[in-house]
Amino acid sequence: MGTRAARCKQPAPGSNLLLGVMRHAAARLEAGLELTDLEARMVAPLRLLLSGRCRYSALHAT
Repeated sequence: MGTRAARCKQPAPGSNLLLGVMRHAAARLEAGLELTDLEARMVAPLRLLLSGRCRYSALHAT
């Protein structure tokens, strides 16, 4: 693989930081702690997405 292909596989700058914030938020939620403003903003779309997916799965279970 050339260098162009290698660059395409590299995560965007800052993506590890954002992933870390989301993982930290998940750990705080699991521990029953309140989220910081940043954590709440990062987790809100994931909660919406996952709650919709769970409802979709339950409605379309065979």
